[in-house]
Amino acid sequence: VCSLAPAAISLPKLDLSCAIPVNANFAKDAADYQFIDVREAGEWERGHIEGALHWPLSRLKEGEFPEILENSVIYCQSGMRSLQALKLLKENGFSAVNHLPEGFATWAGAVARGK
Repeated sequence: VCSLAPAAISLPKLDLSCAIPVNANFAKDAADYQFIDVREAGEWERGHIEGALHWPLSRLKEGEFPEILENSVIYCQSGMRSLQALKLLKENGFSAVNHLPEGFATWAGAVARGK
């Protein structure tokens, strides 16, 4: 791919049908969702969505999957790892999952700190 001209490269369109926009109203309704934080331990301890389940992407890559409830929302810091996690989960039969495309960095709801 690196040796091809940019015009010769066709990139697939990003499917955002599983993306949930983050806004103040969504943050107020957060109790309606199961949040799964796929960041690593240090990031989790510095702050995470209150009530979230911590399940790092590294565990998903090892084939360890949490119990996924309806209305589950995967998130990371900026949206890249949660997109990877979403893809892994969908490939393994989990269909009731969404992700925060802009991640925890844009979260306006309640935040918890520590383990």
